[in-house]
Amino acid sequence: MLLALFVTTQAQKEKIKLAYNKKTGIVSTETEPVFKVLEENSAQLPTAKNYTIQNLEGKNLFILACNVFEDARERSQSNPSGEVIYYEVTFLNEKKDKVEIAYNTFMNIMKVIYHSDLIKDGKLNPEAVELFVIKNGNKFGVQREHAR
Repeated sequence: MLLALFVTTQAQKEKIKLAYNKKTGIVSTETEPVFKVLEENSAQLPTAKNYTIQNLEGKNLFILACNVFEDARERSQSNPSGEVIYYEVTFLNEKKDKVEIAYNTFMNIMKVIYHSDLIKDGKLNPEAVELFVIKNGNKFGVQREHAR
């Protein structure tokens, strides 16, 4: 019964649409504000942004820093330099957990944050953060170390 409730709740959550108010920095569902985003230009990639995710009261929860490197194995017609772009996510918890996620559009990243339940009651959700770290790992850092 509990599993069925979780699956139903998760399925309902995935149908929810998110909106972003660039003026206030607030990401919200159709019914309530969820978290706040501070954007700043990335030093690594001038066309990208770094993001600080905050609760609605303005407390920093985690940071997404854009990183880029070149790997000859990634060269293609559409990517002649072999550029690999990703976000290093640093959670501002006791352990300062870090994980890496693929570069994506702003709203897709906000959806990943929301659907992963990383924020609960204005705080980091420790169980969700642990699961997020396990699922995503640091594959880009490993690839960067072995880039040719």
